[in-house]
This record gives sequence, C-alpha cells and structure tokens, in this order.
Amino acid sequence: MIRVDLPVSLHKTVGRASIDVSGATVAEALKDLVRIEPSLATKVLTDRSELQNFVVAFINGKDIRMKSGLSTVLRENDVITLYIAVAGG
Repeated sequence: MIRVDLPVSLHKTVGRASIDVSGATVAEALKDLVRIEPSLATKVLTDRSELQNFVVAFINGKDIRMKSGLSTVLRENDVITLYIAVAGG
C-alpha cells in the first residue's frame, strides 16, 4: 500500500490525516485517493487529473517536480505527502 498524508486543512474534509491507496504511479495513487474520498476530487486534482496549482506533492520527502511528476513510479510503502500552498497579504 501507499499512504497519502493530507494537509491539516483537509483533515476536516475527510476526518483523518492519512489514507491508504494503491497505484503504480503518483497519478494512479491520486486517482485512487479521490475514488476513496470523492470530496477531495476538486481540492486535489483538476478536471484533467493534474494537481491543482496550489497543491504540491512529495514522495518520501522529495518533491515530485524534481522527479517525473505525476508519472513518478511508486514502490510499496511509499508515502505521498500533499501540501496546500497558502497565499495572501
């Protein structure tokens, strides 16, 4: 299994801090995440199944943008951590 750790701002939405998912790539794992918790669909992914502009994903502490993005291959027990960027003045 792959674990997805959610930011605190999404804990209230789903009632938990992490969700176990499956998938061979980050994209597949995130699709499984929204299958399990449909309320996360628009909060995490766009209509084109890409990460929302304000969402950043890390695998085991490494930014997926420095790897292969959503195509990054996952291994058993990997942890995807999602962060939501906060902006304002």
